[in-house]
Amino acid sequence: MHADVVSLGAIGLGPDDCSSVQALESILNGAADCLRRLARANLPNPTAAVGRIRGTGPGVSFGRIVDRIESEFPFQMESPFEGCETVAGAVLAGDVLDAQRDDALLKLAFEAGSVELPMHVHEHSDRVVFVLGGRGFFHVSPQRLQDFDGQHIRHAPVRERDVLVFTRGTVHTFSSPTERLLLLSYHGPYISLADPQQYTLPSRRVCPMQGRLPVGTVSLDPAWNVLV
Repeated sequence: MHADVVSLGAIGLGPDDCSSVQALESILNGAADCLRRLARANLPNPTAAVGRIRGTGPGVSFGRIVDRIESEFPFQMESPFEGCETVAGAVLAGDVLDAQRDDALLKLAFEAGSVELPMHVHEHSDRVVFVLGGRGFFHVSPQRLQDFDGQHIRHAPVRERDVLVFTRGTVHTFSSPTERLLLLSYHGPYISLADPQQYTLPSRRVCPMQGRLPVGTVSLDPAWNVLV
Protein backbone atom coordinates (compact mmCIF):
# COMPACT_ATOMS: atom_id res chain seq x y z
CA MET A 1 0.00 0.00 0.00
CA HIS A 2 1.49 3.33 -1.05
CA ALA A 3 1.39 6.40 1.17
CA ASP A 4 -0.81 8.29 -1.30
CA VAL A 5 -3.52 5.61 -1.19
CA VAL A 6 -4.71 6.42 2.32
CA SER A 7 -3.60 8.84 5.02
CA LEU A 8 -3.58 7.17 8.41
CA GLY A 9 -3.28 10.55 10.06
CA ALA A 10 -1.33 11.64 13.11
CA ILE A 11 -1.45 9.47 16.21
CA GLY A 12 -2.42 12.05 18.80
CA LEU A 13 0.00 11.74 21.67
CA GLY A 14 -0.04 14.06 24.63
CA PRO A 15 2.75 16.50 25.47
CA ASP A 16 5.97 15.25 26.94
CA ASP A 17 4.90 16.36 30.43
CA CYS A 18 1.59 14.49 30.38
CA SER A 19 0.69 12.06 33.14
CA SER A 20 1.14 8.34 32.70
CA VAL A 21 -2.64 7.90 32.50
CA GLN A 22 -2.94 10.58 29.81
CA ALA A 23 -0.05 9.05 27.88
CA LEU A 24 -1.56 5.56 27.96
CA GLU A 25 -4.99 6.84 26.92
CA SER A 26 -3.46 8.87 24.11
CA ILE A 27 -1.57 5.92 22.61
CA LEU A 28 -4.58 3.60 22.91
CA ASN A 29 -6.94 6.13 21.33
CA GLY A 30 -4.46 7.15 18.65
CA ALA A 31 -3.86 3.55 17.57
CA ALA A 32 -7.60 2.82 17.56
CA ASP A 33 -8.18 5.89 15.37
CA CYS A 34 -5.46 4.70 13.00
CA LEU A 35 -7.32 1.41 12.55
CA ARG A 36 -10.64 3.22 12.01
CA ARG A 37 -9.08 5.32 9.27
CA LEU A 38 -7.72 2.19 7.63
CA ALA A 39 -11.16 0.54 7.75
CA ARG A 40 -12.82 3.60 6.15
CA ALA A 41 -10.40 3.41 3.22
CA ASN A 42 -12.08 0.17 2.11
CA LEU A 43 -8.78 -1.44 1.14
CA PRO A 44 -8.64 -5.18 0.44
CA ASN A 45 -8.03 -7.56 3.30
CA PRO A 46 -5.34 -8.41 4.21
CA THR A 47 -3.74 -4.96 4.31
CA ALA A 48 -0.44 -3.93 5.88
CA ALA A 49 1.35 -0.56 5.88
CA VAL A 50 4.51 0.90 7.40
CA GLY A 51 5.24 4.47 8.49
CA ARG A 52 7.20 6.49 11.05
CA ILE A 53 6.29 8.19 14.31
CA ARG A 54 7.99 11.26 15.75
CA GLY A 55 7.26 14.16 18.05
CA THR A 56 6.23 17.42 16.39
CA GLY A 57 7.03 19.86 19.19
CA PRO A 58 10.23 20.96 20.94
CA GLY A 59 11.47 18.18 23.19
CA VAL A 60 8.48 15.90 22.57
CA SER A 61 9.63 12.28 22.46
CA PHE A 62 7.53 9.18 21.83
CA GLY A 63 10.08 7.10 23.73
CA ARG A 64 9.80 9.30 26.84
CA ILE A 65 6.01 9.07 26.70
CA VAL A 66 6.28 5.27 26.69
CA ASP A 67 8.73 5.50 29.61
CA ARG A 68 6.16 7.59 31.50
CA ILE A 69 3.56 4.87 31.00
CA GLU A 70 5.96 2.21 32.26
CA SER A 71 6.74 4.23 35.38
CA GLU A 72 3.19 3.63 36.63
CA PHE A 73 2.13 0.59 34.61
CA PRO A 74 5.25 -1.62 34.44
CA PHE A 75 5.24 -4.48 31.94
CA GLN A 76 6.01 -7.89 33.48
CA MET A 77 7.83 -9.63 30.64
CA GLU A 78 7.41 -13.39 30.31
CA SER A 79 8.86 -15.96 27.92
CA PRO A 80 8.16 -17.96 25.82
CA PHE A 81 5.78 -15.87 23.73
CA GLU A 82 3.56 -17.65 21.18
CA GLY A 83 5.76 -20.71 21.69
CA CYS A 84 9.05 -18.94 20.92
CA GLU A 85 11.67 -19.17 23.69
CA THR A 86 13.67 -16.13 22.52
CA VAL A 87 10.64 -13.82 22.54
CA ALA A 88 9.18 -12.32 25.72
CA GLY A 89 5.90 -10.45 26.07
CA ALA A 90 3.75 -8.57 28.56
CA VAL A 91 0.21 -7.18 28.46
CA LEU A 92 -1.18 -3.83 29.59
CA ALA A 93 -4.93 -4.04 29.07
CA GLY A 94 -6.91 -0.90 28.31
CA ASP A 95 -9.40 -1.74 31.03
CA VAL A 96 -6.95 -0.34 33.60
CA LEU A 97 -8.30 3.02 32.39
CA ASP A 98 -11.91 2.08 31.67
CA ALA A 99 -13.66 -1.22 32.34
CA GLN A 100 -15.47 -0.87 29.00
CA ARG A 101 -12.28 -0.94 26.94
CA ASP A 102 -11.50 -4.14 25.06
CA ASP A 103 -8.09 -3.18 23.67
CA ALA A 104 -4.54 -3.51 25.01
CA LEU A 105 -0.87 -2.71 24.56
CA LEU A 106 1.67 -5.51 24.50
CA LYS A 107 5.40 -5.03 24.92
CA LEU A 108 7.44 -7.60 23.01
CA ALA A 109 11.17 -8.26 23.18
CA PHE A 110 12.86 -10.33 20.45
CA GLU A 111 16.35 -11.31 21.50
CA ALA A 112 19.12 -11.21 18.88
CA GLY A 113 18.87 -14.37 16.82
CA SER A 114 15.08 -14.68 17.14
CA VAL A 115 14.07 -16.30 13.86
CA GLU A 116 11.84 -19.16 15.07
CA LEU A 117 8.48 -17.34 15.34
CA PRO A 118 6.56 -18.73 12.34
CA MET A 119 4.25 -16.90 9.99
CA HIS A 120 0.81 -16.68 11.61
CA VAL A 121 -2.43 -14.71 11.64
CA HIS A 122 -4.65 -12.99 14.17
CA GLU A 123 -8.10 -13.70 12.82
CA HIS A 124 -10.04 -11.71 15.43
CA SER A 125 -7.87 -8.67 16.09
CA ASP A 126 -6.12 -5.80 14.25
CA ARG A 127 -2.67 -4.44 15.05
CA VAL A 128 -0.68 -1.20 15.26
CA VAL A 129 2.94 -1.94 16.16
CA PHE A 130 5.48 0.68 17.25
CA VAL A 131 9.19 -0.19 17.11
CA LEU A 132 10.67 1.04 20.39
CA GLY A 133 14.25 -0.01 19.76
CA GLY A 134 16.67 -2.23 17.93
CA ARG A 135 16.37 -3.60 14.40
CA GLY A 136 14.68 -6.52 12.77
CA PHE A 137 12.26 -7.53 10.04
CA PHE A 138 8.53 -7.59 9.51
CA HIS A 139 7.53 -10.43 7.19
CA VAL A 140 4.12 -10.27 5.53
CA SER A 141 2.24 -12.15 2.83
CA PRO A 142 -0.58 -10.97 0.54
CA GLN A 143 -2.04 -14.48 0.66
CA ARG A 144 -4.91 -15.44 2.91
CA LEU A 145 -4.46 -18.08 5.59
CA GLN A 146 -6.08 -20.89 3.58
CA ASP A 147 -3.96 -20.11 0.49
CA PHE A 148 -0.61 -19.47 2.17
CA ASP A 149 2.22 -21.46 0.59
CA GLY A 150 5.22 -19.38 1.71
CA GLN A 151 6.07 -18.24 -1.83
CA HIS A 152 5.08 -14.55 -1.72
CA ILE A 153 6.51 -13.07 1.46
CA ARG A 154 7.70 -9.46 1.64
CA HIS A 155 10.52 -8.71 4.09
CA ALA A 156 10.42 -5.14 5.45
CA PRO A 157 13.33 -3.98 7.63
CA VAL A 158 12.16 -2.15 10.76
CA ARG A 159 13.93 -0.06 13.37
CA GLU A 160 13.24 2.46 16.13
CA ARG A 161 10.26 4.79 15.41
CA ASP A 162 8.87 2.67 12.59
CA VAL A 163 5.14 1.95 12.87
CA LEU A 164 3.31 -0.98 11.29
CA VAL A 165 -0.44 -1.33 10.90
CA PHE A 166 -2.15 -4.47 9.62
CA THR A 167 -5.63 -5.94 9.56
CA ARG A 168 -6.85 -9.17 11.07
CA GLY A 169 -6.19 -12.15 8.82
CA THR A 170 -2.81 -10.82 7.63
CA VAL A 171 -0.22 -13.61 7.50
CA HIS A 172 2.92 -12.19 9.14
CA THR A 173 5.73 -12.51 11.66
CA PHE A 174 8.75 -10.64 13.01
CA SER A 175 12.38 -11.69 13.27
CA SER A 176 15.57 -10.20 14.69
CA PRO A 177 18.49 -12.13 13.17
CA THR A 178 21.35 -9.96 14.46
CA GLU A 179 20.03 -7.37 16.96
CA ARG A 180 17.49 -7.19 19.77
CA LEU A 181 14.10 -5.84 18.68
CA LEU A 182 11.67 -4.13 21.06
CA LEU A 183 8.03 -3.58 20.04
CA LEU A 184 4.90 -1.97 21.49
CA SER A 185 1.90 -3.69 19.92
CA TYR A 186 -1.67 -2.36 20.03
CA HIS A 187 -4.36 -5.07 19.88
CA GLY A 188 -7.88 -4.06 18.92
CA PRO A 189 -9.70 -5.89 20.34
CA TYR A 190 -7.44 -7.75 22.76
CA ILE A 191 -7.74 -11.53 22.74
CA SER A 192 -6.20 -13.22 25.78
CA LEU A 193 -2.83 -14.81 25.06
CA ALA A 194 -4.16 -18.04 26.56
CA ASP A 195 -7.14 -18.08 24.17
CA PRO A 196 -6.73 -20.52 21.24
CA GLN A 197 -8.27 -17.83 18.99
CA GLN A 198 -5.44 -15.40 19.76
CA TYR A 199 -3.37 -16.58 16.78
CA THR A 200 -3.49 -19.28 14.11
CA LEU A 201 -0.72 -21.05 12.19
CA PRO A 202 -1.11 -21.84 8.48
CA SER A 203 -0.97 -25.48 7.46
CA ARG A 204 2.53 -24.81 6.14
CA ARG A 205 4.97 -23.71 8.84
CA VAL A 206 7.35 -21.01 7.55
CA CYS A 207 10.03 -19.09 9.48
CA PRO A 208 11.35 -16.66 6.83
CA MET A 209 14.79 -15.93 8.31
CA GLN A 210 15.58 -19.38 9.66
CA GLY A 211 18.77 -20.72 8.13
CA ARG A 212 19.75 -17.57 6.25
CA LEU A 213 20.95 -14.02 6.89
CA PRO A 214 19.41 -11.03 5.14
CA VAL A 215 21.30 -9.20 2.41
CA GLY A 216 21.71 -5.60 3.52
CA THR A 217 21.23 -2.49 1.40
CA VAL A 218 20.84 1.23 2.06
CA SER A 219 17.92 2.96 0.35
CA LEU A 220 15.60 5.94 0.57
CA ASP A 221 12.10 5.51 1.98
CA PRO A 222 9.64 4.87 -0.88
CA ALA A 223 7.29 7.71 0.16
CA TRP A 224 7.94 11.44 0.48
CA ASN A 225 5.88 14.22 2.04
CA VAL A 226 6.12 17.24 -0.24
CA LEU A 227 6.48 20.36 1.91
CA VAL A 228 6.50 23.12 -0.75
